[in-house]
Amino acid sequence: MGEVATVPKKPRTKSRTPKSCDDDTYHYDIAYGSGTAIGGICYALVFANQDSTQLYSFGLKNLREESLCHGINQFIKTVGHKPKRMMADRDLKLIGGVIAD
Repeated sequence: MGEVATVPKKPRTKSRTPKSCDDDTYHYDIAYGSGTAIGGICYALVFANQDSTQLYSFGLKNLREESLCHGINQFIKTVGHKPKRMMADRDLKLIGGVIAD
């Protein structure tokens, strides 16, 4: 009793794979929880950029095309430009219809 054991950690490598700074790719998806937030927000549209490790989230009241388009337009206004590539999973709400345009 009272004795503590530690497991030594592996040394971190100093060299990392270089990332291209001009890669303008954002991954996005819909997040949801079990409840409703203030203002009737039930879902969130989440954007992540792997190069800069930035995360953006925008609240959605529903999953209609108008709401999703509004969330994507808010993201574009926040970033200041339309990204070269926007990648989503195979959810047809995100890659089909008006959203694809």
